[in-house]
Amino acid sequence: MFKHLFILISAVAVSGCASMFTPASEPKDGERARLRGVGGTFFVDQNVCGDRPDLANGMFVYLNSPFWQRSIGMPRGAMSTPVWGEMYIRADRQVQVTANYAAGRSNCEAVSYFKPEKNRDYEFTIGYSGHNPIAGRSSCNLRVADITSGRDRRPVQISREKLPCH
Repeated sequence: MFKHLFILISAVAVSGCASMFTPASEPKDGERARLRGVGGTFFVDQNVCGDRPDLANGMFVYLNSPFWQRSIGMPRGAMSTPVWGEMYIRADRQVQVTANYAAGRSNCEAVSYFKPEKNRDYEFTIGYSGHNPIAGRSSCNLRVADITSGRDRRPVQISREKLPCH
């Protein structure tokens, strides 16, 4: 009895961990923008409003993911670390980007929502900005810029809360 229960629990745990490392998907049609994640592990959800089930919520910057150090021709930006990747995202619809940073005992997570414009290049850069003793956790320094021109880094407005879907 316990042997079968252990096997069942193990199978559920393994399948749950495997889904955490599902690669994100890119839109093959419609208006697109480009996204680069720098300095941490990045997850992208392009189906926030439930209107694009073909775009799986998944990881795009992580060791050995299909997007790890993948260049799709974005301007250089802030790629001073080997931890980066680029991908296409849908434009003119809400996208959720979750960034994780971990180094030794320091780790943090930042969740953000934004609405990318077509034919624009966005760079998300994450780093550790210290431990907050009041909150009892570490905090992230998440910077987001439109780097389309290649010369200027225009800050991008993001939200920590989900945006309206319509």
